Amino acid sequence: MLDDLQEAGSAVVAEGEQRAVEADRTALIAQTAERKTQDHRHSETSQQQHLLAELDAALERMERGEYGRCMKCGGLIDALRLSAIPHARFCAQCKP
Repeated sequence: MLDDLQEAGSAVVAEGEQRAVEADRTALIAQTAERKTQDHRHSETSQQQHLLAELDAALERMERGEYGRCMKCGGLIDALRLSAIPHARFCAQCKP
């Protein structure tokens, strides 16, 4: 009977430990998901800031009369390329 009680007690302890491990695992998954979400938001913000900087630079080139000219070879950037990428700095041949 004492053995039965010890086994039952051990089973309860093991079940409690299992629940604690599952709770820790769930918390870790939630933290990881939150971190990924924050990283994604940061990445989107960085990309948007980069695009705004590129567009500002294109506006400055317009003011200087340099918009539509390749910054490497000095040739004209194709109108279709500028339609697709208004902030293009290089022609298709010179693009990095």
